[in-house]
Amino acid sequence: VPDALRPSCPGCWQVFSMTRRRHHCRLCGDVFCDACSSSRTVLPLDGPEYAVPVRVCDCCMKDVNKGNYFSLRRYLTPLQLYDPDAPPSSSGKKKAVDDGAGSGEKTKEITIHTVAASLSSLSVDVESMVLDPTSFQEKITIPASILVP
Repeated sequence: VPDALRPSCPGCWQVFSMTRRRHHCRLCGDVFCDACSSSRTVLPLDGPEYAVPVRVCDCCMKDVNKGNYFSLRRYLTPLQLYDPDAPPSSSGKKKAVDDGAGSGEKTKEITIHTVAASLSSLSVDVESMVLDPTSFQEKITIPASILVP
């Protein structure tokens, strides 16, 4: 999630500032303050950066403590933040981040490519979960009323 799309922490709704810094959860990818993302854990993900404990938000840590490393928040956050009517960002002041679509392109906002990548990843992950239905219920930790309003 690009920093510019989160003016406040989604965990406590405190506004980010010079003293309240942004931190990315390494499981769901959303941006949180230090208080809402103070946990560290080793994640079973590929890459040398995951060989050591990494920062995770409080919501994801609850899932990790249950042995659930599948986070629907990883997919839902880009979908919630996408604004198809927003004009493209023209300011060069913020550092661009990976667009999440595997293209290597950098962006300062959630693009249609990010949404497509999120939906594609969600589809693959849900399919693998459905193939192992014994753990499906434990992995869906977000209430249905949020998933389907």
